[in-house]
Amino acid sequence: MTTLTTYLEEHYLTVLEELPEKELEIAQDLWKQYQEIITTSLYQQFGLSHFMQFKDGGNVTTLHNAKNGVFAKGTTEKQFNRKYDAQTRKEIYEKDFAKNRKKAFQENKEIRDGYTGKVLNKDGRTQRDHIVSAAEIHNNPEARLYMTDKERGQMAVDEKNLTWTDGSLNQSKGKHDLKEWMESRSSKHPELKNKDRFEIDEKMASEKYDGATGLVKTTVKDAKKAYYKKELTSTSLKQGKQMAMRQAIGIFLADLQIAFSEELGAYIRDFRQYETVKEKINAFKKHIQAVQARVLNMQSVKKVFVGASEGFAGGVISNLLTVFINTFLTTSKRIVRIITEGTTALIQAIRLFVFRPADMTKEQAIFEGSKLIVAAVITAVGAIVTESFITYLKTVPVFMPFASIIGGILGGILTGVLSVTVIYSMDNFSDILKQVKMKMLETAYFTVVSIDELKIKYDTTIQEMDSVYQDILTSIYSEYEQLRILTEKAYDTTVSTTERFHHSQNLSENIGVKEKDILRTEQDILDFFNN
Repeated sequence: MTTLTTYLEEHYLTVLEELPEKELEIAQDLWKQYQEIITTSLYQQFGLSHFMQFKDGGNVTTLHNAKNGVFAKGTTEKQFNRKYDAQTRKEIYEKDFAKNRKKAFQENKEIRDGYTGKVLNKDGRTQRDHIVSAAEIHNNPEARLYMTDKERGQMAVDEKNLTWTDGSLNQSKGKHDLKEWMESRSSKHPELKNKDRFEIDEKMASEKYDGATGLVKTTVKDAKKAYYKKELTSTSLKQGKQMAMRQAIGIFLADLQIAFSEELGAYIRDFRQYETVKEKINAFKKHIQAVQARVLNMQSVKKVFVGASEGFAGGVISNLLTVFINTFLTTSKRIVRIITEGTTALIQAIRLFVFRPADMTKEQAIFEGSKLIVAAVITAVGAIVTESFITYLKTVPVFMPFASIIGGILGGILTGVLSVTVIYSMDNFSDILKQVKMKMLETAYFTVVSIDELKIKYDTTIQEMDSVYQDILTSIYSEYEQLRILTEKAYDTTVSTTERFHHSQNLSENIGVKEKDILRTEQDILDFFNN
């Protein structure tokens, strides 16, 4: 039963506290979301931000990046930048040459020159030559990136790339391309080409050349396929797992934070109602159990699973996309992050559109998806701003030890606030646009309408307003007259108490008093004034 005190509080005190202005409602709504973001950014800084380590050029070293000195791994950088010198040639490309020559001399009755067809002496003047020289193989950037030192060494000493030849011819050819060298003038006999000076059989030499270059081309091509297959598979799975873990934990923590804040707030509001310590403890346990139930129910688990799936797909696809881009140009780690965040958001948007809820139209799904993408881009850009904060704070001695923490928190809060503001603006864009349009129309109207026309419009409007006011006043007078009659009957002392009580009930009904608050019986009257 409603008491006099509660009636006064409900009908008068509450009204004084209400501020119905739309601007205030928007500000309060935004502030609530800002508070959530500030809290969320704190635990993200101490955990989720470290799940992903972005690198300049991405996770796979492409040929373009290697040529520009950008490497995903230190071992790849060391392998690619190894210089060609006598030691490199001996360790990689001429391993066991002396032992194999001695063995060949013992096992073969005669040794013939692979370029001239002449029989060679079994002595130091007879040498093994790389048809495609060791220097050519080593200086091939694709071979140096896609193949290990051992693999290049094995390719260099493959029988298709080796031939016996005279020492002087081998020294003259050196690191040059065989065909180019054959057509070049001899350094000792300028009047002769090298092929003439050394009496080379062009057909024999060409066959050797074609077989060796074909071997190198095919081997490097196969190595390139194997390299990208291995690197793309391992790095894509790794990034997919990282993104899946980040998304899953992020969603779980966000739900946990919201549930805990709401349940703790409810506990604090009701705290004074608990009289004993035991009641307080039991109530706290119930709220904690409620938090557990909210974050571990099937709907929440499904949301975490879906988020993890989207994160995994986003991580894999963004890694592939990053590698593709880096075959043409080198991306900074900031751009890599934007690609990763944007790809994951795009997948979320596509899923929302393809598997949209039954009560959502295509247009609404597209709009909601666009908000996801916008938020992701803002988040990625916010990460760049965060790095700038950290870099600046490291230059200030006082903040240097805590630069990463402070910069991460500031960047997270700024990014979250900006995201919410932009998304909120998108949700209310139509209202904003209408207001802007009205202002523009008003401005345009006053620039083309004369003073006389405005005066006529003004007079007409005033007349219309007078007519409206008259209608309103007539309506008010009619309602007032009806209420006056009912009020007189309710307070008419010439009639019985029972009749006045009946009239007072009619008055209450007409002025809009809720049914539960209308006093119908004598007991209701006693309860109202005694409590």
